[in-house]
Amino acid sequence: MIKRKHKHSQSKSSGINAEYGHALLNAWNLTQFSKIVYIDSATFPFLSLDDVFESVESGWISAPYNSPPGVVGMSMSGGLFGLTPNTQTFSELVQHFRDRTYYSCPTLPSFLDRYFSNHWIKLPHSLHVRNVKNANNAKSFDMRALSGVPNVWEWEDKPTRQRADHVTSPLYTWQDLYNTWWRELYRGLERADLWHWWHYESQVYRNFLHSDPIKDFRAVDIW
Repeated sequence: MIKRKHKHSQSKSSGINAEYGHALLNAWNLTQFSKIVYIDSATFPFLSLDDVFESVESGWISAPYNSPPGVVGMSMSGGLFGLTPNTQTFSELVQHFRDRTYYSCPTLPSFLDRYFSNHWIKLPHSLHVRNVKNANNAKSFDMRALSGVPNVWEWEDKPTRQRADHVTSPLYTWQDLYNTWWRELYRGLERADLWHWWHYESQVYRNFLHSDPIKDFRAVDIW
């Protein structure tokens, strides 16, 4: 987990402005690890991502295409990629970030594209599918591509723990995708024995929602 600072704050050690959401560049500074696979909160893995780990090479970035084959000018995904931490690379990324953001802030994929243009290990688009119709053959799905639908956390029809156990249908709609997401979350909590923690955090969240009516959220009991 890479902790982001509050908006308009800066990291004293790196000078990275967290307002732009690029605090994850600090992953390159986590030299206690030999390899890292970054997965953002909108990426929903369906299968093991071991092949991403295995593809990582020193000084390179391993990332799937951001668009399906055939699209001109394809860039890399900013939501899923593998890297090898290195303090020199981290320093160069920070400087490159400062240079690029003097006038404006680039998107993360375009920023990484420019820096790793000759050091990108291209992984298949099946690791970054963005169309629900193709989700059944995907290894992971980018939920940021869904438009006009509620956030998966705020979905009013989210399944209960019991109902999620019976979710087996293929993925045809965003509702199928969300049901599957909740099923896998519940199963993960079960495997990690984190149900008590989840119950506590859910109650804290509900209390927060009820205490701040200005927030455009709805507390839904999922138990």
